[in-house]
Amino acid sequence: MFNCPISSSEMGHRSGNRALHIPKFLVYTLTILGIVTEIISSFLIYIILGLMPSLEPEHEPSSHIQENQTHVPLESPLSAVLIRELLPEATFSVVVCSNGGGGGDEQLPHECAICLYEFKSDQEIRCLKNCQHFFHRDCIDRWMDQDKNTCPLCRKSLVPMDSRKEYDHRLWQALCSDDYMYYEDEYLHTQRTTQINFD
Repeated sequence: MFNCPISSSEMGHRSGNRALHIPKFLVYTLTILGIVTEIISSFLIYIILGLMPSLEPEHEPSSHIQENQTHVPLESPLSAVLIRELLPEATFSVVVCSNGGGGGDEQLPHECAICLYEFKSDQEIRCLKNCQHFFHRDCIDRWMDQDKNTCPLCRKSLVPMDSRKEYDHRLWQALCSDDYMYYEDEYLHTQRTTQINFD
């Protein structure tokens, strides 16, 4: 066979190293521009999605409930309606005064543990007799509307111990009445409709 040496220039290879040189100024400028773009786009996403709490308007705990609406909605379970009748309502200022102004050994909470808004002197609250916790009336009522019958903080029963027999008696009476059968059908229909709408 015939051997013929082929030079590298004939194979299409160039001698020497010719790398692409990008000026450092251009690299730094593009890097800074990318960082600034990322910061601005992240900020806009937070604003659009409403994830920045400082930009959200402050709401009162019951601001979304209309003034003319009764505080026992139609979809409340029977147990919630009965418990509401057994739990006292008062304004926050009355509770503070009855506890010696809140300056004793046991400090009164200044905010509702459900909504985390501060209590105001004219707001109605419900006092739980078994554990002495209290919440905005609308907050604890919505809690009970979810068929939760224990304190959100300590899980003691919402039904006062001294009224337990009365509660059980009234609950059994209502369960055995014809009116309750209609009420229960309406309640279940409302719950199914609500679940369908949210799913």
